[in-house]
Amino acid sequence: MSEWKLVLENEEELIALHNIIMEAKFSPNPQDSRLGASPFTAVLAERGLETLIKVQSKKNPTKNDSWSKWLEGKKEWIWRRSLSYLLKHSPFRWETMEEETKYEYIRWVFSPYKPSEKDIRDFIKEYESYNEINSKSIRSSNIRGFGQATDEMLDCLEERLDTTLPKDYKQFLRKYNGGTVVVHYLTFLVEGINEVIPLEVLFGIDVENKYSLNYWNRSNDEFPPNYLAIGEVGNGGKLLLGNGNNKGIFYWNNMFRESPLVEEGVYKVADNFDAFLDGLKKFNSNLGIV
Repeated sequence: MSEWKLVLENEEELIALHNIIMEAKFSPNPQDSRLGASPFTAVLAERGLETLIKVQSKKNPTKNDSWSKWLEGKKEWIWRRSLSYLLKHSPFRWETMEEETKYEYIRWVFSPYKPSEKDIRDFIKEYESYNEINSKSIRSSNIRGFGQATDEMLDCLEERLDTTLPKDYKQFLRKYNGGTVVVHYLTFLVEGINEVIPLEVLFGIDVENKYSLNYWNRSNDEFPPNYLAIGEVGNGGKLLLGNGNNKGIFYWNNMFRESPLVEEGVYKVADNFDAFLDGLKKFNSNLGIV
């Protein structure tokens, strides 16, 4: 059997190779969709990271622990990107695959992260549940809800924010309490700048800070006046709910975060929350918005 070797001249080239492989595997819109679940790409991802850790740990022993924490911190991101990938590129004959083959396939998709057996079971369950209801409404099939908000939770939030939330938005919170979205799988059009923006998360009540309505609206100078932050989009911008005279749902471009009290970079995307949900579109990497 022939032996092939790739020689890298320095650590910087090794880092570049690692970044290239991660981009190829987990890009939301890959040029070659086969790379995400390729066993060869999976092996390269694993070996590349292992070699990088080995090289850096020789100079600094703490690097081994640092990389372990980095990879564990990437788990949720890899999970969501992997889910997005599988929903866009369904594995051939998934329904008839043996369980062992499914497990191996998920390991390829997740590499260089090494999911536990429980992780794989939970991931497959989530993926298959999305597939089961994918023909139904976008709301139910593509939002990973945080639970359900009670009337007491809603009353407390309204009191704290000194506002009355729209009925359609409150109903959404009662059913889902916000939730994460399959990354770059749902998008909305911002006509004011003629751009299609991917939705990342809709904030909930009494959840961890990065997804929390309470946290993001804790002060009055984070965003332009008379708006509530209700979600985050893929480029770091925010989804805003108009308060007072500014009724509707708005996109706020994060480039204006240095001067949030100036109402710039705010673009209306829907007249109300239900209209916003109804206007969400699935993204297909080959066809664009469908």
